[in-house]
Amino acid sequence: MTSRAEKEQAKRFGEMLKRPMNKECFDCHEKGPRWASTNCGVFLCSNCAGKHREMGVHISKVKSISLDKWDPELISYFEFLGNDVALGLWRANTPHGWTKVSAGADSRARERSINDTYQYKKFACSDIDAKLARVKAAVARGEKAGSVDLGLTGAASPPPAAAVAAPPAAAPPAAAPAASAASGEWACHRCTFINPAGATKCKMCETPRGAAPTPAAAPAAPAVPAPRPVAAPAPTPAPAATSLRPPAPTA
Repeated sequence: MTSRAEKEQAKRFGEMLKRPMNKECFDCHEKGPRWASTNCGVFLCSNCAGKHREMGVHISKVKSISLDKWDPELISYFEFLGNDVALGLWRANTPHGWTKVSAGADSRARERSINDTYQYKKFACSDIDAKLARVKAAVARGEKAGSVDLGLTGAASPPPAAAVAAPPAAAPPAAAPAASAASGEWACHRCTFINPAGATKCKMCETPRGAAPTPAAAPAAPAVPAPRPVAAPAPTPAPAATSLRPPAPTA
């Protein structure tokens, strides 16, 4: 029989997996990840989870989200993170044209990409260890997900767990947040995601950089009938000239 703790674990992970970025492996495009790196804070497919294991537990600790038992505090730690927040931690400085590997990538390409990301931290923000430590401290204090502003570029803090279950009500599109001109960051007009300078398309919705939002169609102006032409009046003939001379005398 499933224990109460197992049911609670399944429920909390079920809520986290409803977040759009968590529906795909962080390291490749495989859908439906069922594994996770507990210290890196990302959801993974089975192939990428195997490459994480090869790096060693001092770099990445991998667990199944359904087959393994998770401590409640570790689940809380993951509720702060996830793939959406991890973008601003592990991929804050990806070079121009960089993209994660495909779901069917060969083993060597997958291993190289994962090692660059986590072992060598080639793309990570400069203070990633300090930011992860802040999350752990918040979990230890019993704070809820979304209560800590990590100041990340290209990622938004996840919504509180209670707010994830219900989809947000439809709202008019908001203006894109301001991006830093000094660093070259740019905001996606479609989803307002802040992307690093080298990105050619939005890392959240893959909209090409520079694509302008589709303008709303202007309401059609009421048809105004054209004025009917008015015929010019016919000119009045001039009166015949009248002679003022007296008639000639008759003989």
